[in-house]
Amino acid sequence: MGHELQEGVAPLRAEDPERIGRYRLRGRLGAGGMGVVFLGVSPGGRNVAVKVIRAELAHTPSYRARFAREVEAARRVGGFHTAQVVDADTEADEPWLVTAFIDGPSLHTVVTKGGPMSAGEVLALAAGLAEGLGAIHVCDLVHRDLKPGNVIMAADGPRIIDFGIAQLTDAGSGVTSTGVVLGTPSYTSPEQARAQLAGPAADVFSLGSVLAFAATGRSPFAAATLPAISHRICNEQPDLDGVSGELRALIEACLAKEPEARPSPAAILSALSDPENATEAITRLRETARLTRPLEPLTQTKREPAEPEESAGPTARNWRGALSRRGFVFGAFGLIGTAAAGGAAWALWPETGKLTGDDTTGIAFSRDGGTLISTHRPSYNSEKAVRLWHVDTRDPLAEVDGTQGVVQNPVVHPDGKSFATDEAISLVLRDVRTGVVVKDEYGLDDKTDLSHFAADPEITFFAISPDGVLLAIGTASDGPVLVDVAGRKVVARLIPGGYDTGRPVRGVTEVAFSPDGRRLAVAGDEPPRDTDWVGMAEYGCTVWDIADRRAVSNLLAEPTYSVAYGPAGDTIATAGKTGVRLWDASTGDIRATFMGEKTNSLAFSPDGRALLTGGVTGVRLWDIGTGRLKRELSDNYVHWVAFSPDGKAVAAATADSNTSLSPGCWLWPLG
Repeated sequence: MGHELQEGVAPLRAEDPERIGRYRLRGRLGAGGMGVVFLGVSPGGRNVAVKVIRAELAHTPSYRARFAREVEAARRVGGFHTAQVVDADTEADEPWLVTAFIDGPSLHTVVTKGGPMSAGEVLALAAGLAEGLGAIHVCDLVHRDLKPGNVIMAADGPRIIDFGIAQLTDAGSGVTSTGVVLGTPSYTSPEQARAQLAGPAADVFSLGSVLAFAATGRSPFAAATLPAISHRICNEQPDLDGVSGELRALIEACLAKEPEARPSPAAILSALSDPENATEAITRLRETARLTRPLEPLTQTKREPAEPEESAGPTARNWRGALSRRGFVFGAFGLIGTAAAGGAAWALWPETGKLTGDDTTGIAFSRDGGTLISTHRPSYNSEKAVRLWHVDTRDPLAEVDGTQGVVQNPVVHPDGKSFATDEAISLVLRDVRTGVVVKDEYGLDDKTDLSHFAADPEITFFAISPDGVLLAIGTASDGPVLVDVAGRKVVARLIPGGYDTGRPVRGVTEVAFSPDGRRLAVAGDEPPRDTDWVGMAEYGCTVWDIADRRAVSNLLAEPTYSVAYGPAGDTIATAGKTGVRLWDASTGDIRATFMGEKTNSLAFSPDGRALLTGGVTGVRLWDIGTGRLKRELSDNYVHWVAFSPDGKAVAAATADSNTSLSPGCWLWPLG
């Protein structure tokens, strides 16, 4: 390395140590809620990855035990199929682990960036992964979380990483003491989904799902909700459209519902019994021309993309170098990287960033970005309904009760001094520093004025105009309305033409004012009630002129769950049943599409260069200019995401603790 840091490595900070054990530290590979991963140098001059757990987490028995389990599991398997453990001290004040440094993209990134693999490539991948699982199982271990993100495409073949939830084969089921199933939902086995004993055959089922992803670019059991995913895994056949022949037969065998019907890793290797061809296929996988073509920034819908010039993209020989220059570095502990813009470091580790594990019904950042507001559904143990968190330290600042039980959808007022919440069909104004109520009836005087059809209309979503003069409210009665805050009265009903006004309208999921306050975008979904109610799905996202009270464009006609204006006001982003789209705010024309899966929430970065999304497959940060995935912060299902106004942090939240979802609130620093 000489005296220069290699690309993708951030310099050490003033507070960072110069050495860990015998290892001199040269730079930062990544950082997250659990700790920091450094690029180190061994006494003999070899590059190593040094993972250090934060001192405050080291005092938490569950984190220390999990880290010790990861070290032990990686040591038992050895370094041929995983990142070799070089050294570790799990008893230190800040426990650390040193492994050989592995350079290569994850399988998830290879497929996401380059598209599905050919059948020959996937069969070669199957041989490498089967060999790796065999090495794990012979050590009496079950990985329990094999997924595309935990497969690193190293130069000498695939490596299986992240033993954070691995367990001895005789150590019980894949369930924690609180009954939470471990593993990534789309890639778990039926026995894991049913909270039953997960043996080596569970890893084989996950292998089948991973191979299907490699061949198709999607999970074979994808669905809109986690309960639906679990149902499909346990009861339905996988989606293998486009897969045929020997590969399809192999994947179907791995995805047998009953564990005893699945082949062992040794049997898979026996079926793929031509090692020369397997080696050749792995070589093609690493150097395939398919990966050398430029990555299209976004899927353009206006015209077909032009054929790229030969020199436009990375060549087969420098593919990995080009990927590294874009800020991706993969090590022994999961997906680790640094953002190409700004050098922001990040890491994806289980449980990273989690603040609380109960039903969270909304999140918002204060105007200065220093405070995160979360609202909750109080439970039997009297947890507070409104909580404030210090963004930098993650410490709780205040916890207060709701006025009438459930509190949801915090919206910060333009003055920055207060925030409004929806509390049992009333809007309440609270102090942003303390959370205490400053006005118990904000904006609305007589709630019956919202509807001719319902005495107590349910507020589904609301927003405050940039000047604080108007409220835009979605209700359970007759669609979105505009309310004059000072007059405390409804001044307009924004009902698209063609609606049967004799029936109540339901299905407003989100509303967003343009930055100049002149327009309002309304997202709509199917009504969650019977046929007496009219839904908004056919007007999935409608843009209204505030002054003229008229619809100026209808962006798409399908269920839409979230809508946001870019900070410059020239772009609108929508998230819904089939993914995320970007629109020209002036013309209503579509600019680009990406994320072809159900997405619940989205938020622009303050500079408009990044888009945060949350949904069925987790929390992701996208580069708007290139359309590339910059960061994958969590694979937990989430309902809401938020970007801090200073661009230094993002948050996510999930409700519904009475389902198989994992509720909670997460906060991640970006710097």
